Amino acid sequence: MKAEELKERAKNGKNLTKEQRRRALKEELKESGDRPNSEMAELFNVSERTIYRDRRAIRKELTDTLLNDYGLAGALWVEYRKTRKELEKVKERAEKADDMDLFRKAAKDKWKVTTDFYDRILESQVVNRINELEEKVKRSDNREV
Repeated sequence: MKAEELKERAKNGKNLTKEQRRRALKEELKESGDRPNSEMAELFNVSERTIYRDRRAIRKELTDTLLNDYGLAGALWVEYRKTRKELEKVKERAEKADDMDLFRKAAKDKWKVTTDFYDRILESQVVNRINELEEKVKRSDNREV
């Protein structure tokens, strides 16, 4: 089922599976940008906490994809560009509203997301390195036998 059909089902009050909802949410975020969790929760008839969890899962999936496709340097560059672009949007809105506290809060929130992203990358790099070392040990053990 396409993301549009899934969104329509959700709007009509029909429950979606977790996978369907995440796929539709991912598509909705691509189309409409960064909408608040409250709006998304209303759209998909779930709690804001569920949307928060879905967004985290989507980010994790994206991180894994970036690492597989572009390696560590590419993943870091893509995340940097995305973060900078989002902060520029928030800065423009804050300047229009004459509310620089909004910008400071957004920058702080973005920093938290970015550090979570970096932590995931480093964790996956460590796990990959451990797996490589285990394979080397197994190969050397097999040679000795």
